Amino acid sequence: MVIADQPVVRLGLTRLLDKGYDIEEAGSGEDGLQLLTGVGDFDIAIVDMRVTADHAPGSLSGAATIRALAKANPGLGIVGLGERPERHIAREAIAAGATAYVARSSSTEEISKAVRAAESAEQFIDPATPASRRGSKRALTKRQREILQHFSNGDSTATVAKRLGLSSETVKTHTKQILSRLEARDRAHAVAIGRRNNLIDSLDPAAVAGDQDGLGAVDRADLAVDVVEVGADRARRQRQLLGDLLVDLAFREAAERVELAAR
Repeated sequence: MVIADQPVVRLGLTRLLDKGYDIEEAGSGEDGLQLLTGVGDFDIAIVDMRVTADHAPGSLSGAATIRALAKANPGLGIVGLGERPERHIAREAIAAGATAYVARSSSTEEISKAVRAAESAEQFIDPATPASRRGSKRALTKRQREILQHFSNGDSTATVAKRLGLSSETVKTHTKQILSRLEARDRAHAVAIGRRNNLIDSLDPAAVAGDQDGLGAVDRADLAVDVVEVGADRARRQRQLLGDLLVDLAFREAAERVELAAR
């Protein structure tokens, strides 16, 4: 599916990809979402990031379209299409839920690579994009974001494995990669980072509904991180106080020995 409000963009992408795919076109994010929910049989969606919301009820921007598509079909491969290989647009697309980002000015080969990557649930960012030259430690694959979302909902490793049809060892491997990419101390810290960077939904209503004290799973994660940080700070202060006390005692003992010797 190709979503772009400019007919020439839709036509160009359709001609580029029609030999390998059956393609449907949509002129707006709302139309694309209706196609997805109505037809449903789509593997890939290419979303022009310049699709603009006209402020009418239900209208969607490019990033909002990606979020809506990813929520409606978590398994959908999504390619964000920018006018140029711009870092902030690429970040916006990936944060919204796209797996790949490519610019309209890119070669047909790069556009095809982005589509194939999205189809395989692998991340691809246009090589000409400044951010892609340095890499992004906080970029997660679609599967990793999916697992992190489950963790934010309070699911255990075993539960995540069962729901996604994976082995526990595979989930553990993804978890290690998530912690490394996000530079997180543990899963709770990773969830907090994920929410702050829009890598996952803030709250899952189903998860919140089961909390008797009104705290959602992600709020618990943030709280856990705060507790750890406060505890570490308190421990540092205690060590400092203990060190000062030991030094003070040492001086007192030395003074007492001097006084006794003088007598």
